This record gives sequence, structure tokens and C-alpha cells, in this order.
Amino acid sequence: MTLLALAIAMPVAGDASAQELPGWSLSQTCKAGDDSCRRFELKARGEVSGVWETLPPDARSTCLAQTEKVEKSYRLLIHCLANEMQRRVRLGSRQR
Repeated sequence: MTLLALAIAMPVAGDASAQELPGWSLSQTCKAGDDSCRRFELKARGEVSGVWETLPPDARSTCLAQTEKVEKSYRLLIHCLANEMQRRVRLGSRQR
């Protein structure tokens, strides 16, 4: 299931616009001349930015904190968000 599908499946509580998508520098994430890293990061940033406002604020905060501990990477952020949303969908289906 894609991050967009997961974001749509989960209702958002609270102020969804309270936290902005981070503006991490690709030059800090990718080594100079590593074009594949830059392409992957740009693709991941585009995917995250497309659904950022629809994600629950606590999921965004959790994943931002976890990602920033390791590396300011949109690829890591999107994986964290996808895992978090899948976890929530699984928990929600168990509660029904």
C-alpha cells in the first residue's frame, strides 16, 4: 500500500498544518557528485510533500524525530511514515 493510500485511510485529528515539511539540504545528505542519491532524495521529498498535510501530526512528529536522529533524509522519513501508517491501519483493523 502506498503512503498516499495509507494517509487517506487514516483520519487526521488535530491541526494538520501545525508542522511544516522540513527543508533539509540535499548537500548534507548526499555526497558531492552522487547524482543517484540526489534523485532518490528528490523523489522521496516529492512523495512526502504530496501527502504531508494529510498525515496525523503525531505521526509526522514521531518520524521527524526518529529520522533526524539518524540522518536528515527524505528516504528515511518516507519509510518511517509508511511503517507508522501501516502500523496504525493494522491496529485499527484489530479494534473493529
